[in-house]
Amino acid sequence: MLLALGGLLACRSAAGRPATEGSLQASWRDSLGEARFSAPAEAQWCARDSALEIIAVRNDSAVGLALFAKDSLRAEGFPLFQAGVFAPWRPQATAALRLLTASDLRGYQSGWGRVELTQVAANRVSGTLELHLKHSSGTDSLHLTGSFTGVAVRPAAPSCGRANKPASG
Repeated sequence: MLLALGGLLACRSAAGRPATEGSLQASWRDSLGEARFSAPAEAQWCARDSALEIIAVRNDSAVGLALFAKDSLRAEGFPLFQAGVFAPWRPQATAALRLLTASDLRGYQSGWGRVELTQVAANRVSGTLELHLKHSSGTDSLHLTGSFTGVAVRPAAPSCGRANKPASG
């Protein structure tokens, strides 16, 4: 119980911290009140699928983004699509939130929203996010807003990418 409470407090104690290079910050309101999340972020670029994956983890809570570019990584907007729905057009994004609360571990997935890549330079990305996420096994939802700053982008493994990647063209 103390471990769960500690994880929740770590997630909720990031209020007021300035954005730091290589991190993702997010906030939302849920039944427990307003929550703020800040964690170091990692990004991997899959050239084979023109996909960028960004993951930020703090204790047992995490925010994950998958951005599917048209062909290359550049500053542009990525509309968020509902999780589990395949759409062949690009750009598009999906997102997920894993949230440790005092009583359980909750999963949220893409509903709708937008991720903006505002800067792509020197193998680093920055951007903003406005996500509407749905609880993966219920009807609850939340509105998450935030940003990521100067997250280093590394190449993904050669076997990366979606199995059902749409044809180019």
